[in-house]
Amino acid sequence: MDCQNAVEMIPAYLAGESAPGLEAHLDACPACSRERRAREALWRSMAVAPASTPAALRGRTLHHIQSLLKEESAPALSLGKLAAAFVMGLLAALGAILSLSHQVDLKVFSAGGIATCVTWWAGLFILAGCLIVGKYRLGRIRLGFVASTAAASVGLILVGTYFCPKLELLRSWQASLLGGLLAAAGGPGLSHLAFGFVYAVLPTFLVTLYFGRYLYGPWLRHGILAAVAFLTLLLPSLYVQCCFLPLTMAVLLAVGVAIGSFSGTLAALGIYRLQPRTV
Repeated sequence: MDCQNAVEMIPAYLAGESAPGLEAHLDACPACSRERRAREALWRSMAVAPASTPAALRGRTLHHIQSLLKEESAPALSLGKLAAAFVMGLLAALGAILSLSHQVDLKVFSAGGIATCVTWWAGLFILAGCLIVGKYRLGRIRLGFVASTAAASVGLILVGTYFCPKLELLRSWQASLLGGLLAAAGGPGLSHLAFGFVYAVLPTFLVTLYFGRYLYGPWLRHGILAAVAFLTLLLPSLYVQCCFLPLTMAVLLAVGVAIGSFSGTLAALGIYRLQPRTV
């Protein structure tokens, strides 16, 4: 067992969980032994906190401290993590193209155009993977949270696209009562704008609502960055799917997607901002 693994296992060991091989390493390693004593003292101080402190708050604080210590003890990006991010990004890009090919005839695009789209998407997903596994920070901004939220939201949209193509959704929306009313009131542009909003707001809200449980930090900045990252990852998909629409309709649909992504992300994080969280 090396020191990195030992340090990562200390919180679980102090919590009473099984940690095979840890005690032998602590006996032989003065640095890790000092780390254990320091964390043990911290846990004892939290354990004797005033009785008036809510149990949920104490548990959440301990969980946050444990997460910070684990992140600080691990190297940002090892060769193995970089390889995992590369493979994950490449597979995600290929899966995205497969999803789009289910609803769009890619034969209308040149081989160079498809290669450019795959390369662009693979680069974005690899970058997102590096931010996720590397656990990078920008001040108080956890870039791993931003990348995880954006990638998962795009993944949810692409899975939905595979089973229910967007163009069919758009036609169903235009034939619906609400879509028809909006088209009658403001023309097809308003209907496309509203469709783009609905198309993005639901997945971003649901995904951010899930990941928001693990967020500690400035929620507004995290939400804005997550929405920007989501739009960046979704750009190739928007290009492929909207190139068949008139330019004005495509732009309005993309604007609706942008508004929906910010609305969904910030609304989900706002819920955690307004309500006390429990572990």
